[in-house]
Amino acid sequence: NVLCDCYDREVNMGTREQKGDWMPLLFLMTDGKPADLMVYEEAIKRIKQHQFTNIVACAAGPKAKTEPLKKLTENVFTLDTMDSSTFKKFFQWVTINVQQGGRTMGVSEQTELPAPPAEVNLVI
Repeated sequence: NVLCDCYDREVNMGTREQKGDWMPLLFLMTDGKPADLMVYEEAIKRIKQHQFTNIVACAAGPKAKTEPLKKLTENVFTLDTMDSSTFKKFFQWVTINVQQGGRTMGVSEQTELPAPPAEVNLVI
């Protein structure tokens, strides 16, 4: 809810007179699962009413569940190890996505993600 409230308040959709903001990218990282599935399902509905260039979810660690993340996005990745080198490579990849993913509000197709580093696994 906080994410959507900030989006509604801060993202400039643009007008005929003024160009809008770049469409935001959403990166979600978790080391577990939703505590309240009903609240999570409602949050997914609300998030999907907003425009994001991409939604990328990362399940970090052995206790992180990917199934709930797949309900939010097709772009679900896992980090099997949680050392500083793996995190560094993941955030370098995230930075590349931010740099390449800029698109003006109102464009509907998703941006193709670059290949993740070897330490980051795509969940199919």
